[in-house]
Amino acid sequence: MSNRRDFLKKAGIVGAGSATAILGAPAIVSAKEPIRWRLQTYAGPALAEHVIKPAVDAFNIAANGEMIIELYYADQLVPTGELFRAMQKGTIDAVQSDDDSIAAPVDIAVFGGYFPFATRYSLDVPVLFEEYGLKEIWKEAYDEVKGVTWLSAGSWDPCHFATVELSAASLI
Repeated sequence: MSNRRDFLKKAGIVGAGSATAILGAPAIVSAKEPIRWRLQTYAGPALAEHVIKPAVDAFNIAANGEMIIELYYADQLVPTGELFRAMQKGTIDAVQSDDDSIAAPVDIAVFGGYFPFATRYSLDVPVLFEEYGLKEIWKEAYDEVKGVTWLSAGSWDPCHFATVELSAASLI
């Protein structure tokens, strides 16, 4: 074939209009089945309603049926402590949790996802990751593990720890 015109003549297509219609049409690819991700969160149903379900619902709407995230709650598919290995094996496709709870085999898991200087505002954690270098540290740690890609950090539930029982007398 020396050029398009010769090809079209040999193929039996007559006229420039029909050639443009066939060769100029954009290729449209559509999946027959949507992409499905099974995402399990550390949170039970009551907490998940606030910390992950709105984001999953918004994503599913924006994906317009081309991709669907199926949300599972704490321990619904696998125990929380096995989430990392389940993700590695392909039992689930994504996890929302801290590194320690899912037994991530990375050195930064000792932080457990709770940062002592990032508890006042929900944007503290993303700022630490995006502006102060924690993103690079987490990416480097997860790059050492096969089969899992660390995507992002977020702040969704306040943590309050108490270590002793206080009485009114001890507060005076």
